[in-house]
Amino acid sequence: MKYLLIFLSLCFIGCTDNTENRNNHSLINKKYLCDELKNSLSDFRGSSSYLRICFEHQDEKGIIIVENSIFFELYGKDLGMNRKMYVDLIYDKIKSNHFIKLSDDQLMNLREYQLYDDTIDLNVDNILNNYFNNTIQKTKLPHRNAIISALIKDGYEVSIDDETGMLVLNKCD
Repeated sequence: MKYLLIFLSLCFIGCTDNTENRNNHSLINKKYLCDELKNSLSDFRGSSSYLRICFEHQDEKGIIIVENSIFFELYGKDLGMNRKMYVDLIYDKIKSNHFIKLSDDQLMNLREYQLYDDTIDLNVDNILNNYFNNTIQKTKLPHRNAIISALIKDGYEVSIDDETGMLVLNKCD
C-alpha cells in the first residue's frame, strides 16, 4: 500500500518583516494554519513535509523550498534546538507571518533550495492540466520548486508518494 507523506504548505501565509517594505514575498492566500500544522512540522522522516520559507539575511530577502527534515538539520540543529523547540519556533513564525533570519552559514547551506524567481507567471490551471491527472503528478515538472510554490500559494497541500516520488495534491478549503 502506498503511504503518502503530507508536505507542509507554509504557503498560505504572508511573510512580513514589520517594515513598510513588504516586497514581493507575501503570499496570495493568508488562510493557512490548518489543525495539522504542528503535526506536519513534527514530521522529520527522510521525505518529510516541504516548507516554503520566507527568509532574510542582512539586506537580502528570499524564498526557499525545502523539506522539513533538511531545514531542521540545517537551521534548527544549527541553533541548538531540539525538535519541540524547532516546531514551536517555526509554528510561531508561520502564525505571525514573519521572515526567518538566516546566518551566513545557514544561507550558504540552504542556497541550493532557494527559489530565485518567484515572479514567474505560473497559471495553476495550466499546471494542473499539463502535469497532473486529477491530483497525481503524471510527468516530470520543469521548475519544480516554482510549481510547488505556485500550487501552495493557490491553496493546495502538496504531498509526495513515497514509492513513486510523484507529487499528490489536496485542495485546502
